[in-house]
Amino acid sequence: MRVITLIRDEIKGNSLLVEGPAEFEVLKGSVSVFGCPVSRLSIPNGKVLPLYMEEDTSVRITDDAHVIPLEGSPIPGEWDSLLERIISEDYRKIMFVGHSDTGKSSAITYMIKRVEGQQCVLDTDIGQADVSPPASIGLAIAEEKIPGLSYLKLYDAFFIGKTSPAKIELRCLRGIASMIKKAEEISDMVFIDTTGWVYGIGAREYKLAKIGVIDPDLIVCMGRDIYYLRDYNRVVLPSFVVKKRDKIERAEFRERKFREGLRNGKRISVKLDEVRIMNSMLFSGNTLTDEELKSLEKLVGIRLIYGEKSDDFIVLLTDEPVNIRDIMPDIKTVKALFEIADVRLYTLSHFENLLLGIRKDRFMGIGVMKNIRLEDREIEIFTSVPREDVETVEFGMMKITEDGRELGFVEYY
Repeated sequence: MRVITLIRDEIKGNSLLVEGPAEFEVLKGSVSVFGCPVSRLSIPNGKVLPLYMEEDTSVRITDDAHVIPLEGSPIPGEWDSLLERIISEDYRKIMFVGHSDTGKSSAITYMIKRVEGQQCVLDTDIGQADVSPPASIGLAIAEEKIPGLSYLKLYDAFFIGKTSPAKIELRCLRGIASMIKKAEEISDMVFIDTTGWVYGIGAREYKLAKIGVIDPDLIVCMGRDIYYLRDYNRVVLPSFVVKKRDKIERAEFRERKFREGLRNGKRISVKLDEVRIMNSMLFSGNTLTDEELKSLEKLVGIRLIYGEKSDDFIVLLTDEPVNIRDIMPDIKTVKALFEIADVRLYTLSHFENLLLGIRKDRFMGIGVMKNIRLEDREIEIFTSVPREDVETVEFGMMKITEDGRELGFVEYY
């Protein structure tokens, strides 16, 4: 660790930009990060935080940390002007949009608790979530000034099950609608963070649909104006960006957040008849009898180990993976015979290491599917959530390991 001393009157400046991974401790004087007083802090890899000194200050900091001295405050003056506008216009829902790494989270961090009233943060960035695990839309209560959104207390979350909104925009919009309703019930002001998916037809339609659901009083465009938002009440704010994170750093951030969500986890067994299963065709229908399974085996020409039928689908489990295109004529026959819209074939291995969301009266945490025991109608989950708090298990659309490493997306079912 090395010691850095900042003298307010010296030209070398009275601020430091510190790039993680790094740790620092204030030895003398006072330091604030985005307006929040701090005495010590750990900065994760890929993050850059501005340390602003209020007086002559000495800090102890990691030897190999990348440090940039600055003169004056690193916070753009326009951020304070926006705060004044929010107060004078009595805005209640402020939505921040912009490309990845343009400072949306940083600006919200700076705004928190600098105005009166109960405040919440709705984090809709499911790929780089700060207030909840990745693959979820998090709602947090702001009780005091903070140096970063990850320090907020999670109030509730809507589990999405995937770290990208592409092809699952409707589920994301359902989650946003659910969380913004709760936010309006418990707070006077809501700051909304969004994904960096801004440009392209899909991004445009998704962003506009999100605006329609949230109905913000003000849209804050970080860094640059966005052409399709020009009919809305909006303001362009200078971004706070020192370093853009690459794909590897963004993946490492997600892995760290997944790992935090699974910290001190253990394997628990859950009876399927004792919980509610959501976001899955499997375990949502009526179990097929042995006779029905044998009839289906003859129709599709493959060995089946389990099956369920609902009003509009049949789910079948096989010993070995099957290319459904090879038996498509037989599948069409099954659809016509049972008058259903869909037939899905899976192996049990399809569900191994599947990301899970766990709820009770609220979002309780995440888990990883480890085993399905059909004969016992039981699933085994790795999670830090106690068994007594598992009332609903939501299936995701990606796989991770017990230490948070991503294994890829799986088919939406």
